[in-house]
Amino acid sequence: MEEWRRFISKVPELKELFRVRVPLVLFLSIMIAIIGVFEPLVLKYFFDSLSLAESSLSQTFQLSIALLFILYIGRELIGSVQNWLVWKIRLSVQKQLQSTAISKLYSLPLSFHHQEGVGATMTKLERSINSLVGAFSEVAFFTLPTCFYLVISLYVMFTLDLRLTLIIIFFVPLPVLISMQASKEQTRREKLLITVWAKIFNRVHEVLSCLPMVKSMSMEKAEANFFLSKVSETNTYVMRGIKTDTKVGMVKNIIVAFAHIVVLAYGGYCITLGEMTLGSLIAFLSYIGKFFGPIQGITNVYQTYRKASVSINLLNEILEFKDPVADGKVVYELNEVKGEVEFDKVSFIYPNGYQVFSELNLKVNPGERIAIVGQSGAGKSTIVSLILRLYSPTSGLIKIDGHDLKLLRQRFIRNHIGVVLQDFFLFNDTISNNISYGAGAVNQEQIEAAAKIANAHDFIMQLPERYETTIGERGSMLSGGQRQRIAIARAILKDPAILILDEATSALDAEAETLVQEAFKNLVKGRTTFIISHKLANIVDVDKIVLLKDGRISKIITDPCHLKVEEVYACRVKIG
Repeated sequence: MEEWRRFISKVPELKELFRVRVPLVLFLSIMIAIIGVFEPLVLKYFFDSLSLAESSLSQTFQLSIALLFILYIGRELIGSVQNWLVWKIRLSVQKQLQSTAISKLYSLPLSFHHQEGVGATMTKLERSINSLVGAFSEVAFFTLPTCFYLVISLYVMFTLDLRLTLIIIFFVPLPVLISMQASKEQTRREKLLITVWAKIFNRVHEVLSCLPMVKSMSMEKAEANFFLSKVSETNTYVMRGIKTDTKVGMVKNIIVAFAHIVVLAYGGYCITLGEMTLGSLIAFLSYIGKFFGPIQGITNVYQTYRKASVSINLLNEILEFKDPVADGKVVYELNEVKGEVEFDKVSFIYPNGYQVFSELNLKVNPGERIAIVGQSGAGKSTIVSLILRLYSPTSGLIKIDGHDLKLLRQRFIRNHIGVVLQDFFLFNDTISNNISYGAGAVNQEQIEAAAKIANAHDFIMQLPERYETTIGERGSMLSGGQRQRIAIARAILKDPAILILDEATSALDAEAETLVQEAFKNLVKGRTTFIISHKLANIVDVDKIVLLKDGRISKIITDPCHLKVEEVYACRVKIG
């Protein structure tokens, strides 16, 4: 129960559902249970009346039929309303769980997603939420009405015939004990299946993410066969579980059937002795059908609860994951961001133990343009991640306008940083929505102005729907250079105080790059700009060139006479 309590505390919106809707559903469920108790009694009344005189038979027959009709119609009407409310609540619960889990996933650090894998995380999330919603429905809407029905019907059976009631009570614990014993294996199976399916679909996600590479290596069939082999292995395990569940179900059904036979035989014997009426036996047989069903239902609830506990633990792992870069309890915002950035004895070690920086010192004044050069693995992109607070330094401070970055609200500081990464991402959405992503409330004129600066307006106007053209997953309907210019327009529209260009023109052809370079000259004026590029043309018009080597700054070139292409190239060669 502890894991359930922890989970409910993470989703407080669920408590609102228990105030009105859930009690209403429980009330309707209890009404249906009461109808279920009365139906066998009406049947008893009907069959016992068959032995009455002809004058009384007609009246009793009509009354019995009328009562059964009212009970059946009432049950269906109440059941329809109950079913509608149950699904409304299920969808609300599912929405709240999805909202809470997805919000948490979006806020988690990159290290979590790198470790778990996107496909695995989404598979675990989907299966866990579906399992939990099903468990919620069974526990909340089945257990209490069922217990109410069992208590009332047991009382009625005692009043009808003590001997037959004791026979039924003798058989009741047997299916329960069998189900409890089987639930241990079912819980282990559920946990294993969630883990296995997560690994399978994580692989599928990886393959689809790099499909061009897979095709280039002629591995489509091999990957498909690998997927099918893993699915076959998993299904084999599933079938073993189904075999076990079938055996358990068969044994429980045999016990219930045997109880029917014993009650029927003993009841028939009592009728021949005149100790019981036919109506009472019919009522008992009806109660048995409705009595063992709820009993087995309660044992299924127990099994569902055990399985759902696996899902709860998986969801708790996500919801309780400690974000090392989350905002602290005391954070604030600045009235204005000028753009001064300072690294003060910054050291950084990745979670896998790889050290990138060791006491790195670097200060960039507002409006300065700085190029960062170094060999692969020198830490160029890590600087970007640290400024964006995707990671926190292991030691030392990063300051924005003299303020510790950890004390500034993440959302605030990121709103003042424009980024064009080497591995940019476009959504399967319109060009307008892709350009305006993250820019807040902007109009179409501002979107088009940004596109013109990025040299994207002309090709956009040639598309079928112009700015309303949907560009496919990751912008697959555009060329590499076109996608890059859309990403650049996105950064331009944000109008940030700090600009980060990580290989920002890597996908442009020579003609387009010339035009965009001119646009960049206007864009970077008055902004603190970090330029990371392997193209020498991109790092000439800068105020500083920082050369990284072995986690430290090897050299900073500030003299204009040293900002020649030949000098920069020579420095890069020395680093390598």
